[in-house]
Amino acid sequence: MRYPFGYRIFSSYIHVFEWFGQLKIIKVMSKFVSTQNKGFNMTFENGISISVQWGVGNYCSRKNDGEFGEPMKGEFWEATSAEIMIRDTNSNPQNIDLGNDDSVAGWLDAGQVADCINACSQARNVSHLNQVLKRINLK
Repeated sequence: MRYPFGYRIFSSYIHVFEWFGQLKIIKVMSKFVSTQNKGFNMTFENGISISVQWGVGNYCSRKNDGEFGEPMKGEFWEATSAEIMIRDTNSNPQNIDLGNDDSVAGWLDAGQVADCINACSQARNVSHLNQVLKRINLK
């Protein structure tokens, strides 16, 4: 897809364009996205994105509670634990390793999820995020 002045999309949140031979990055906008009545994604201005899911098939207290589309059948869906996945959406998009060579951490309580959301929102870069995540017990 071509954009005016050489715009290229590296992810759905970051736009990079070339202006007289120099690459320029347009600031990332924060946003919320809901997922099938069983979770959400948040992307912060620093380009870090976190997915929080608590549905059938996710590593959570509702993992085995019905068919895949079960959360969509009701007005709300709740769980006592959730799984997260964190992603760097900047110029070199990558999933963040949350331990044991896995990009998903499951069976987290609300406090652990809140700590991870805060870490994502405050991270200066991926290295800083990894340092903060090591202090949060994701096991």
